[in-house]
Amino acid sequence: MKKLITVVISIISTSFFAQNTKIEAGVYKAKSNQEDISLVIEANNTFHVSVISGDIENINDSIVNLNSRTNFSNFKVTFLYNKIENEDAINVIYKKEYESNETIYIGTQNQNEEPLFNSIDEIGGNTIAIANDQAENVIFEIKRTDFLILASEEDFPKTQLSKFKIPENASAILISFERKRNNVINLKALYNPKKKSLIVSEKGRDPLVFYLNDKNEELKSNLEKAIKVEVQENWTYLGKKDRKTVDDEIEARNLNKDIAATPAEDEMEEKKQFEFHHVRNNSFKAAIANIAKSPKKFLVVNFDLKSKNLKSEFDSFIAISEKAVYDNMDSGDNDENSKFEYYLASEKDKKMLSNNKIKSEKEILVYNSAGDLVYHTPGSLNDKSTLFIDSYNYGYKELTIANDALLFDKVMLDNKSTNEQLLKVLAEDHKFKFKNKNLNDSLNTPEILDTYADDIIKDKQNLYTLATTYKVAATKCGKIVGDYKKSNKYNEDFLIVASQELINNGFSKTIFNQEGYTSKEIDFELLDYIFTNFSIIQEHEKSKPVKDYDESFDAVYTPSISVVLDNYFREASKAVYNPDQKSVEKKMRVYYKKYLTLSGFSSAPTQDYLQGLEKELETIENQKDYFSTYQQYFNTIVSGNVSLIEKLDKYFTASEASVSSWLDFKLEFSNNANNAAWNVALKSNDQNLMLEAIKWSETSLQIAPENHYYYDTLARLYYKNGQREKAVSTQQKAVTFGEGSENIEEYKDVFEKMKNGTFQ
Repeated sequence: MKKLITVVISIISTSFFAQNTKIEAGVYKAKSNQEDISLVIEANNTFHVSVISGDIENINDSIVNLNSRTNFSNFKVTFLYNKIENEDAINVIYKKEYESNETIYIGTQNQNEEPLFNSIDEIGGNTIAIANDQAENVIFEIKRTDFLILASEEDFPKTQLSKFKIPENASAILISFERKRNNVINLKALYNPKKKSLIVSEKGRDPLVFYLNDKNEELKSNLEKAIKVEVQENWTYLGKKDRKTVDDEIEARNLNKDIAATPAEDEMEEKKQFEFHHVRNNSFKAAIANIAKSPKKFLVVNFDLKSKNLKSEFDSFIAISEKAVYDNMDSGDNDENSKFEYYLASEKDKKMLSNNKIKSEKEILVYNSAGDLVYHTPGSLNDKSTLFIDSYNYGYKELTIANDALLFDKVMLDNKSTNEQLLKVLAEDHKFKFKNKNLNDSLNTPEILDTYADDIIKDKQNLYTLATTYKVAATKCGKIVGDYKKSNKYNEDFLIVASQELINNGFSKTIFNQEGYTSKEIDFELLDYIFTNFSIIQEHEKSKPVKDYDESFDAVYTPSISVVLDNYFREASKAVYNPDQKSVEKKMRVYYKKYLTLSGFSSAPTQDYLQGLEKELETIENQKDYFSTYQQYFNTIVSGNVSLIEKLDKYFTASEASVSSWLDFKLEFSNNANNAAWNVALKSNDQNLMLEAIKWSETSLQIAPENHYYYDTLARLYYKNGQREKAVSTQQKAVTFGEGSENIEEYKDVFEKMKNGTFQ
């Protein structure tokens, strides 16, 4: 809560207490940030608020000095203690409230070391807008150190530095900066005579709970207290921009924003020519029919049958909501910011409460566009204005998540649902998946939301929750897979479900948090379907280009089938070559090789496959697989009568290579050719394979004609193949081009042995 200089406060008695309840006189205390605040209620029905922010200095028995404290930090810091994901780093969530934060610095320091600083803007990180707030969260990592130092140049040239000790078991740090303010604020308070407490807040934000402090008890804060706060003049550190440069950058950016934000006169005139109004409905049935045309909207039903002022309060709320939506509209037909419609319930609607087993008669019920109850909460629209007044907020997001779960259940739990209906809901990107796939899952923790968001739903037990179990969903999906495997009929929704499941981003993972690539037998059935329809799928992709990225968080993003299978087999191969996963190795290899053939031995998946085999080349089976796979890959590229460079260029252009540049692809190809040839030199005496390996090695030198590694490989192959003169002359080149390398002595030793005929 802001420091209080001038305060206007109204103590509001609610329906929970009798109208004549008298607030007990006394001193009520609260803790805000690092300050103790006292609210004094006098017996004559007057009050005063005092901020305790000083130290008492005893001069003698009767005189004391009240020295104002200067060691309060302008930073609010809270440590979270969840599971530590990274032992070397710690997540920081900084609430960026102002246009610029170049004058806010974050420093880290270990014991007996100099601190290292960066400004918030220099650090960067992921920026997440906070709904219903002008602020945004900046999320980044810092090195895990002993101390956190926060610096503010708000009073330049003076800099306030606040030092905090970072606990070893802290998983994240929440930071916000509070500027000094002297504002008039309006407060409301709720009095609880049983607890002898007052809950005081400004417009429902950051409430303070004052308790009658008749025992003179010390109150505790959940915020961290700085172990050291000091003010320095002309503070700096190595690499810090001078203040004039920073101020010039801020001024230039603000000027550009002002210019960009200035609307043309005709646009301003256009905005004056339209209005926005919520639809007034005389019945619940009519209200549902109205929003049925807008599936993203919710109907908020207000029950308060005993209130004498219900109609006027409802009308007032509607007017405020209409203005909020209007202010965000660009034109008269653009009402997408209107996420809610409202209905004032009357006596004729009382059955809605009993039908939903709700006993309270002062309740808000929220329905989706199909007329299903998604959420209910006690209170009035005025009480819950932060949830329902704004066009978009966390509350709306939570309602959307709950509604998606409800719609998912309606199809999955209905035994009459067809395969097509089931596929539709399995293929959709349901909002309740965002719990698992958010860029930073910690944003969804109660600590952060309670600290930074006023518009979250507190009574989550009243939200609809998913009823479908993973077993039910997997069983139904398995039946669908079986049906499509029999028919092999192309279906885009089924392809989306199959693709997302294979890359571990489908309903199994995102809704039910089920892990695993090769642990699900159903994967092989999905692969059978994709392999059978591979050419058809590719034709569909040509007519419907696939995006490289998802432009909208609301859209389903499914990459091309080649990217899906590349990613699937890359991850699956980690299990295949894991000794603990031998049971799936043979089957997975069969499917992997099928894909390589279908893809025309595309570079990236082929190299992944070969690298996996290379780890276990001691077995004859793996050697045969490795060499035959590389030979197929090599022959796919190096065939025909055109030059090698033309062949490589054609392959690079047509395939999804594992590298981005043509030069890198050439070097990768030559290096892979040498690796395969080297493995033949080390592992095999097969005459036919030796001849193939010589071809691979010679090809690698066409691309890199001065590579001493490649000459060494080719010389050994010539020697094993009985071509000793060629071997000696080739090894001589390895010595020549390898001069100064770490292998030069080995090259010379091999060269001498080849000349003497003693090389083994």
